[in-house]
Amino acid sequence: MINKGYSVLFIALLLCIKGIYAGDFNTAFLHANPPAKPHSPHLASVLSAVVPGAGQVYNKKYWKVPVIYAGLGALTYSIIYNQNNYKSYQNELIARNNNDSNKMNIKFSGYPNEYLSSNRDFFRNNRDLSIIGIALLYTLNIVDAAVDAHLYNFDVNKSLSFKPNLAPPISPYSQDIGLGIGMVFRF
Repeated sequence: MINKGYSVLFIALLLCIKGIYAGDFNTAFLHANPPAKPHSPHLASVLSAVVPGAGQVYNKKYWKVPVIYAGLGALTYSIIYNQNNYKSYQNELIARNNNDSNKMNIKFSGYPNEYLSSNRDFFRNNRDLSIIGIALLYTLNIVDAAVDAHLYNFDVNKSLSFKPNLAPPISPYSQDIGLGIGMVFRF
């Protein structure tokens, strides 16, 4: 009889202790793995629109910032270089048309007007393409920040992997030699 009473008391005590520790375990687990904060694509886009690369920093994709600034720097250099050359050829053509020998550049003295006009157009076109390139890079920067913010909490685990499997044909009746591709999806 005494053993039965001790057994009931022991089980009751274990249930109480389990309840106390379970509460502590759940609280500790929640603090160790807090729920993911919502990541704002709008904020990432606005940050990248105001300061190129700021959206990438917000998304913690730090490696993209030097790529953006290298592209912007190269395109800016291209704009300045092509604009300077365009202006020098344009000024030479204007000076020749006005017969103003004071403004003519001596380095262009041996070239005909058609050559100067062709080079002027070449540098103007390259300058314009560089401006379009900066606009595209700026837009791509904003779109990239928004897409990365949308995918910030996306969980990629082994069940979402793609593993191509190259295998010979299985048919025993076939004399052909070849390879096939198989895919395995796990859900």
